[in-house]
Amino acid sequence: MAECLVCTNFGRTLDCCKAARGPCALCEEFHHLLTREVTQQVSAHLARQNEENDEAWRARCDDLEAQIKVLQETPEKRAQEKSDMIESLKRQTEDADAEEKRLWKYAAERRQVLKKLQEQLRVRETPQEFVFREAKKGKKGKKR
Repeated sequence: MAECLVCTNFGRTLDCCKAARGPCALCEEFHHLLTREVTQQVSAHLARQNEENDEAWRARCDDLEAQIKVLQETPEKRAQEKSDMIESLKRQTEDADAEEKRLWKYAAERRQVLKKLQEQLRVRETPQEFVFREAKKGKKGKKR
C-alpha cells in the first residue's frame, strides 16, 4: 500500500488513509494546500529578506554618498572660507589705510596749528635785548 505524503510526513498512517488503497482525496488536498502555503510563506520571507537587504544596501549607499558629498564639499568649503578670509583681510587693510590717511591729515593739521601757536608765542615774547636783569647782589663785606 502506497502511503500518501501527509502520512509519510507524520510518520504513521492516518485513519482516513487506512480504509483506502492509497492516498485519500482529503490528504491530497491537504497536502496541496500546505505546499502552497509553505511556498507562499517562503516567497514572502525571501521577499522581505530581499527588501531588508535592499534597505540595508540603500542605507549603506546613502551613507557612502553622503560621505562622498562631504568629502567633495570640504575642499570647496575650505576654498570658500579662505576666499572669504582673504576678502575680509583686504577690507581690513583698506580700512586701516583709510584710517592712516585720516590720522596723517589730522597730524598735519595739528602741526600747522602748533606752528601758528608757536609763531603767536614768539611774537608775544619780549626780545632778549629788552629784558632787564637785576644785578646780583654780592656778599657784603667783600671788597676788592
